[in-house]
Amino acid sequence: MTAAELLAYLQGRGVVLWPDGDRLCYKAPKNVLTPGLREELTERKREILALLRQANTFFSVSSLPFQPTSRDGKLPLSYAQRGLWLTAQTTDHPPFNQPLAFRIDGPLDVALLERSLNEIIRRHEILRTTCSVVGGEPVQVVMPSYALVIETVDLRDLTPDEQESTALRLATEEAQQPFDLAQGPLLRAKLFLMDRQAYVFILTTHTFVSDGYSQGILLQELGQLYAAFSKGEPTPLPENRIQFADYAIWQRQMFQGEHFSAQMAYWKQQLRNSPSMLTWPVKNVSPTILTYRGETKYFSLPADLSESIRVLSRKEGVTVFTLLLAALMTLLYRLTEQTDLIVGTTVSNRTRSDLEALIGYFANNLFLRTQVSDHLTFRELLVQCQKVIADAFAHQDFPFEKLLEELSVDPEISHMPLLQVVFVLHDHVAEEDLQLPGLTLKEFHVQRGAATRHLHLHMVNASGPLSGSLEYSTELFDTRTIDLILGHFQSVLKCVISDTQQRLASLPFLNKGERDQLIQAWNNAQSKTTADKDTPFPKILKHEDQEAEVMPQTELERIIASIWQTILELEDIGIHNNFFDLGGRSIHIIQIHGRLQKLLKRDIPILDLFTYPTIRSLSQHLSWEQGKQSLLRQSLNRTKLLRLSRERRMRSRAGQLVTNKQREGGHFE
Repeated sequence: MTAAELLAYLQGRGVVLWPDGDRLCYKAPKNVLTPGLREELTERKREILALLRQANTFFSVSSLPFQPTSRDGKLPLSYAQRGLWLTAQTTDHPPFNQPLAFRIDGPLDVALLERSLNEIIRRHEILRTTCSVVGGEPVQVVMPSYALVIETVDLRDLTPDEQESTALRLATEEAQQPFDLAQGPLLRAKLFLMDRQAYVFILTTHTFVSDGYSQGILLQELGQLYAAFSKGEPTPLPENRIQFADYAIWQRQMFQGEHFSAQMAYWKQQLRNSPSMLTWPVKNVSPTILTYRGETKYFSLPADLSESIRVLSRKEGVTVFTLLLAALMTLLYRLTEQTDLIVGTTVSNRTRSDLEALIGYFANNLFLRTQVSDHLTFRELLVQCQKVIADAFAHQDFPFEKLLEELSVDPEISHMPLLQVVFVLHDHVAEEDLQLPGLTLKEFHVQRGAATRHLHLHMVNASGPLSGSLEYSTELFDTRTIDLILGHFQSVLKCVISDTQQRLASLPFLNKGERDQLIQAWNNAQSKTTADKDTPFPKILKHEDQEAEVMPQTELERIIASIWQTILELEDIGIHNNFFDLGGRSIHIIQIHGRLQKLLKRDIPILDLFTYPTIRSLSQHLSWEQGKQSLLRQSLNRTKLLRLSRERRMRSRAGQLVTNKQREGGHFE
């Protein structure tokens, strides 16, 4: 493992490294720094110090300190929260619920569980935070207090089979019940009583207030508080010096200077001339349209294959994450036949020690771009992925949503890359985070019924076999197709373990017949899906409504239409077409917002683009706002002229008095 790879590996697991003179300082979550890693850090200290100084990662982030700020004024959203809010405006089925469900066996004290949860809510004000719109822009609103009540459902009168099916159905309904960002609360808890000492507990949060890393913090604090309260002891947890709102303000302040200019330049260069999307071999469905409806398939790799993957990664000097990513890239290459591939990953984005114990939505998305070809060997792809990962992690602080804003107005970026496929690897499972004394816990899988991407592969590299889940869009895939894809992914891994020098084209895991079979299954699923719908997707894009065929007439309408055509890649758009019916998404809103403001040379509240989703309504609103501003300027100018006129008259009158006094023989000292 190279020094860059080691640094990327550690940063991805929440380890904070920074130089202090000739010393290499660190802070790390419990059990992450194994004796072997500590020894390797000691051996490579000089290399890592040089990399940290070269990338300037730590200094760019720490140049402004975190400070508690007043809650009297408007509290901005973080860039990640703003991205969530944007997506929420474009869909009736937002994929923001994050359920955690467990079977609990033993003498559970429900009152103590509830008290522990409320202590966490008190400690982390983000769990008392909602979102409101002020002046067309979303802001955070912190409630001074909130008391959570765990809703209990008694299923003890049912038969064991009925209990299981009912608990699964009700837990799934709970996991999929939408939150109201404006009303809150954005955290719910429900308990199903299965037997005298048997329960199913589900805790659901909205991503606006908690990311995946935060879920681990929440579960760990819940266990610590429950253990302390059960002994009659006070909370063992220290108070948080800062809160998430302080981080959001700090993040905005950072962009007022040049702190992130080097990172922004890196990402712009990395994404120049990149493909806008993967082209799935699917008929009759636009890959840009995503309804966020999805399902999750859970899987586990064989124990011998899992161990072989770990052995090979050590032999090749790469992480398990790098090896799995290279295998995924290989699979995508063979499925889509595209040579320029982008896969996303998610990092905890807690490179500051101040953020390690805070709950909130800190997570950041990174682009991992690779170039593949038939002649490339898997080992060469491994080396390429290793460098791509190390470079991306060295520039991980730049917010994904801010990057989209910057790319939207960059004339050299012709296509906005979309993260259709995301891959994440964790080194622990949720049930390890929550430990309640005297109780046995086991994870209880529920379907949240949503998909943030076309494919989201989440794997866990804990003790035992590699396991994970594949979340997929039901607009593009059905269960059989996902089973085939997972089977081929496993076949890729088996092939490369035997010989990493094989060229990608010669890997036997997916021959032409198997690929044709997969595509056939894919399109059969799509044909059935389309047939089941009242309005198939192709009709949405044909603009068959006569009113929608009215072409732009005013200069402003033509400007808006031109931007829409470029971003949505459509030839003709009528002034009555609804932007979201044409496949518009939050990522497109960011592009349009940036370009409109640049062309019109004025500030436009981003909410206007959701409130007025047609060219005609948006044009009329912007014209009206422009006219209102013009009238306001005229009124201000008239007021200013009247004031100047009065001042001239007063000066003239004062001058006349002075002249009269002078003529009377008076004088001024």
